[in-house]
Amino acid sequence: MKKFLEVYDLAKKYPVKGEKNKYITIFENVTFSMQKGEFVCIIGHSGCGKSTILNNLAGLDAPTSGNIIMDNKNVKKPSLERGVIFQNHSLLPWLSVLKNIKMAIACKFKDLDKEGIEKRALHFLEMVELTDAVNKLPHELSGGMKQRVGIARAFALSPELLLMDEPFGALDALTRGKIQDKLVEICDKTKQTIFMITHDIDEAILLADRILLMSNGPEARVVESVEINIPKPRNRAEIVKHQNYYRIRNYLVDFLVNKSSKIAKDIQNKNIDDSRMPYTISFPNDENTEKLAI
Repeated sequence: MKKFLEVYDLAKKYPVKGEKNKYITIFENVTFSMQKGEFVCIIGHSGCGKSTILNNLAGLDAPTSGNIIMDNKNVKKPSLERGVIFQNHSLLPWLSVLKNIKMAIACKFKDLDKEGIEKRALHFLEMVELTDAVNKLPHELSGGMKQRVGIARAFALSPELLLMDEPFGALDALTRGKIQDKLVEICDKTKQTIFMITHDIDEAILLADRILLMSNGPEARVVESVEINIPKPRNRAEIVKHQNYYRIRNYLVDFLVNKSSKIAKDIQNKNIDDSRMPYTISFPNDENTEKLAI
């Protein structure tokens, strides 16, 4: 199957202040791909470069080396074909909920008339259950409502790739759970291609088709790609009953607690070959775990 997004040998290095020709490597040799309609989460400890990778994918920041190819085009700068949802809501405070979304739609869909723009905005606000708040200003909304507006705005633009940088990290557990459920529902309807950063293992298992695991930084790598072999759409009350749920969850916890730091030391000491990373980890519906190199 043809890959929609391909990332080859991506690296990011920063010069060390006061030391000529010396650099610190945040990550390097990062290689992975995505299919159209796939939901991929990336997990790793703070400082491994997850947000930098996302900014590279968005075209907001240039990698030191490597290539990003989306739909046969090199990613070099920002584009409306790639939408971003950041940790904060990023709404314009002087515009109402509806006007925030209408302005974004007008920028993307130049041929839509005013009626079409409003109809599209209301459609996506209905999907996130905010039709009663269309005329409110951002300061009149709760944190969860603001983030739902951000989600509605992003999906209303129908980007080829939606990038999400821990969008629910600042929300309380109950609100986060409700928005996660809504995201599951929207993704099932739209088949949107999504790359998402998260520190929440349960969130990743609920949402993702695959989870990319990074070693600790500096000199981080995307080490493994874990396939989530649990049928979609998923329900948080039912997913825990699936035979693979805790097998996957325990594997992810073990990687983050034990393996990620050990792999980082092996990389820094050049005791490990990273040329075949990431490795594919699959949990079939039996007791065997397959480990294959991509």
